[in-house]
Amino acid sequence: MSNPSQQFAAALLANLVKAGVKNFYLAPGARSQALAIAASQLADAGKISITVRLDERSLGFTALGRAMADGSPSAIITTSGSAVANLHPAVIEAHHAGIPLVVLSADRPARLRGLGANQTTNQKDIFGLSASCIDVPAPTLDLLPDASEVVTSAMDLMFGSERIQPVQLNLQFDEPLSAGAPNAAELLETTKLTPKNYSRPVQSAQLEVDESTVVIAGAGAGAKAQEFALIANLPLFAEPSSNARYGPQVITNYPELLKTKLSDSVKKVVVFGKPSLSRSVMKNNQGSRALCR
Repeated sequence: MSNPSQQFAAALLANLVKAGVKNFYLAPGARSQALAIAASQLADAGKISITVRLDERSLGFTALGRAMADGSPSAIITTSGSAVANLHPAVIEAHHAGIPLVVLSADRPARLRGLGANQTTNQKDIFGLSASCIDVPAPTLDLLPDASEVVTSAMDLMFGSERIQPVQLNLQFDEPLSAGAPNAAELLETTKLTPKNYSRPVQSAQLEVDESTVVIAGAGAGAKAQEFALIANLPLFAEPSSNARYGPQVITNYPELLKTKLSDSVKKVVVFGKPSLSRSVMKNNQGSRALCR
């Protein structure tokens, strides 16, 4: 007899891979075992990378760092209960920095909510305003959620607005929790999901710069900040999270410089990404500025 939990988990992960999610992060647990099996099948087939950590909090930040580094979504698999809450710090960081994270939180069936069942808490919208949540009912032999529709909705929530946002897929699983089949890697070959193009139109503007102008590269700024500073011949204050700390324009000790009278000579700031680490930078960021994304 087919196992609905494993059927849905395999289809869900196959659709996530088809949508462009290649990096998976797993904190093992009983309720999430169908997701773990599907992820292992995809990893064995060379379709994804998978990282295993026992501690959900450190796992969340590992996934966050990968998504910040390469710009592609990281998917985090966790079991039910307080395990999900341990991802909150990383999800908050992803929310504020606009980093793509997909949290796959396994949950008990809805009928067990509010009854004191073991490892059950209110996981729906557990991250509040920091992540959009899709609460997916438990798969049954009579009703299997459409994995393609779930993934399409998740990608729309993550990339479809002006700012990238984390998404939580709260996935209810009933017993039996897992099986060896179907193989998620084999389902990938027949998955019909067509990835959407979420690229935003490039906007251009002319900026007047002079010797009182500096470039600030915050989280997620990337190469664009370095390229702009080089072309405009401007000093670049690049934070460690910017991925722009290279090139002849970079000034690495800028927090100390901004504590001196030199700070008063900065009249215009061109900002890439989201600066957040230095009070001196934020102080200078309050004046005349141009935002670039």
